Amino acid sequence: MRFIGRKEELRKINQNLKQDNFSLTLIYGRRRIGKSKLMKQALKETNGIKIYYECKKVAKKTMSMD
Repeated sequence: MRFIGRKEELRKINQNLKQDNFSLTLIYGRRRIGKSKLMKQALKETNGIKIYYECKKVAKKTMSMD
């Protein structure tokens, strides 16, 4: 699948990822607008060590508290 648009957002994320020091990029917004795709595309375009963590809301009933 080809990634289309969001050039300015992608440029800002890549600029942050290319810094020599530790940085955190947080993306939030409404559901189903392409936040994950945007971040994954930025990570593809950047070299170096990267960690991608996707936080999903989970109901307390499904969480194990062992």
